[in-house]
Amino acid sequence: MDLLAKVRRRLIPSLFAGALLSMYSAGGLAGSRWLFLLEGPSAIVAGVVVLRYFADRPADAAWLSDADRVEHAARLQDNAREQRQPTTVSALTNARTWLLAPVYFTITVANYGIGFWLPQMLKTASGASNVIVGLLAAIPHTAAAIAMVLVGRCSDRTSERRRYIAACAVVAAATLASGGPLALWAGDGA
Repeated sequence: MDLLAKVRRRLIPSLFAGALLSMYSAGGLAGSRWLFLLEGPSAIVAGVVVLRYFADRPADAAWLSDADRVEHAARLQDNAREQRQPTTVSALTNARTWLLAPVYFTITVANYGIGFWLPQMLKTASGASNVIVGLLAAIPHTAAAIAMVLVGRCSDRTSERRRYIAACAVVAAATLASGGPLALWAGDGA
């Protein structure tokens, strides 16, 4: 669900950002300042709500039954006992670290690349208004959210992980690779 939350964090702002950026001089402020003023406080309010109303431990969760509180607290204690405290040296000498580091790096670069450059590429390619670009930029995030839920369900139903991960990686790579030629076609590759 963490990945789905990341998709939502990109989807919802892209829907509103275009409209807010179009408010060129409303109230004497540029559209980017409206974007900051209207989206920034909502994040602060959400943070305060989470800190105030979400429980830190199962014992503090009012929405759990007494039996669930005891069970979850016991599981957390068992997990804490089983965990080793790895050192930085052990992590850096672990082959899995070096195997997965390029994967995580690629995911991070792709996410930032899409987040920063997709709206600009869409704006250049379409020449549309900021509102339309915001709506267009929401399409890949919507598709990703739907695909993540459907692929996750299929993977859970078949208990197959590797083939689904490989297929999703190939689709993501092909989609990202098509962005370069599209940017050149749109005149953004100069």
